[in-house]
Amino acid sequence: MKSIHVILFVLAFTNTANAQNTNLDYSGALKIYNLTSYETYTTSVFTDTTNSNYHFSKHSALTVFHPTVAYQWKTTKSNFHEVELTGLMFANKRSQTVLMNDSTNINPTIGGMNTLTSELSLRYEYILTFNKMKESKFVPSVGFGLNPFYRRISNRPVLSNMYPSSERQFGVRAFITPRITYFVTQKFFLDLNIPLCFSEFNLTALRQDNPVIPVDHRTTSTINFYQFPKFLSARIGIGIKI
Repeated sequence: MKSIHVILFVLAFTNTANAQNTNLDYSGALKIYNLTSYETYTTSVFTDTTNSNYHFSKHSALTVFHPTVAYQWKTTKSNFHEVELTGLMFANKRSQTVLMNDSTNINPTIGGMNTLTSELSLRYEYILTFNKMKESKFVPSVGFGLNPFYRRISNRPVLSNMYPSSERQFGVRAFITPRITYFVTQKFFLDLNIPLCFSEFNLTALRQDNPVIPVDHRTTSTINFYQFPKFLSARIGIGIKI
């Protein structure tokens, strides 16, 4: 009789230990986020036709509405991997400056630029999940992520006495991301998270196609490393289990 009690106790303990939050009972999910962000960054453009002088410009950008898409899949320990397409852009901008003279009606072009901008940004994150053994619609978690990105800006002046220039930048940002997930139904859930960027590494190459400058000196490269860069963001998304 005692052995039966022992067996029943072991079975009960085993079932309790193996109990899992049923909301986490899925293998993958598709997510659509809105990414709100604020960042500062720099761009450069050559302004001298014979020397390596260039303008160094600092920019700040606040983005309120930026849809992104991500895919998430579960590990054997009920944690998650997640991959997100955070940025994809291809834009062409043309500017032209004309000197107006009403008396002579001669309006020469004194400046202008054709600017081609392309950008690609991805994110990988490993998400450590809590509340695995407790039945709850609210599931806190923390993510550890890397965000590789590439940006290229190509400038072609409209004046013949100026030469094309370009800036290429490749970098990686590292994040820790506190998260809270709320499972609305067995199929849909909401995900609110705040990525905290604690480091950034980037390699920037600036090039001017000026025939006066030797070929070996037309490209200038710099390596930068920042701790806690000015990159703030927050995401809210809806997920569907698949």
